Amino acid sequence: MTTDPKAARLQKVFPVDLNKFLPEIVLRNYGRWVDRKFHGYGIIEHISETGERVFTVKIAMPPNARLSADTLEQFADIADKLGVGAMRVTMAGNLEILTD
Repeated sequence: MTTDPKAARLQKVFPVDLNKFLPEIVLRNYGRWVDRKFHGYGIIEHISETGERVFTVKIAMPPNARLSADTLEQFADIADKLGVGAMRVTMAGNLEILTD
């Protein structure tokens, strides 16, 4: 029995388990966030019912939301060294780094 290689490739890719990309502190408190506090422009503190806290630091991007590969690598290094190793681009085109 032969299978279509294109169909096999699609079966390997989808569905993607997004939980494996979340930082451990977010997984532990998933659905348990009870409050958030805003500390000035671009800094948000998320508080869990367990008492754990995570900060989101927003970074404004250029209007076209394009960054060079070098700049993106530098942001990734910052997220690894100072944060929990997670960053994302929002729908508004901002970059967010999670830190504890």
